[in-house]
Amino acid sequence: MKRHQKFKALDFAEIKGFFFVANRLLGGFGPQSPFRYFRSPWLHTMTRCVLSCLIALALLAPVLAPAQQLVARQFPANALRGELQVIDPPDVRLNREAARLAPGARIRGLNNLLAMSGALVGPTYQVNYTIDTLGQLRDVWLLRADEQQHFWPGTPAEAANYDFDPAAQTWSRKP
Repeated sequence: MKRHQKFKALDFAEIKGFFFVANRLLGGFGPQSPFRYFRSPWLHTMTRCVLSCLIALALLAPVLAPAQQLVARQFPANALRGELQVIDPPDVRLNREAARLAPGARIRGLNNLLAMSGALVGPTYQVNYTIDTLGQLRDVWLLRADEQQHFWPGTPAEAANYDFDPAAQTWSRKP
């Protein structure tokens, strides 16, 4: 017999068989069995997998929680506030008057991701918007409830009476 063949490696069936025989000899499979709580992480891999996933989730939860908070959006100084209703894209109603979306217009949803105009047909939305040189809507931001609370001018004439602070995103009356 060769030196490396002295010890035979145990395979899975033999290990499982050992516990089966030991369990039967020491009281069977009933509630009094000393092996009733034995769950080897090497024999029952699902336990090991679930346990490691739960630990990873518990460690990542404090790191990922701030990512769920909404970020304050930056609007340009030439943006105006209004009500938008998409009728039949690119035709819209802006402040109860007919208007049109510019080719390549960007509509940003509540989560600041692009929203397709066809998905917004019907309801009226509070928005901030910019207009291009042809008078068509170029950029539109659907406003969240916290953004609707802040003052924003609705017309260029009204915006002329206020100063805009781009860092704080606030309007203050000119002296």
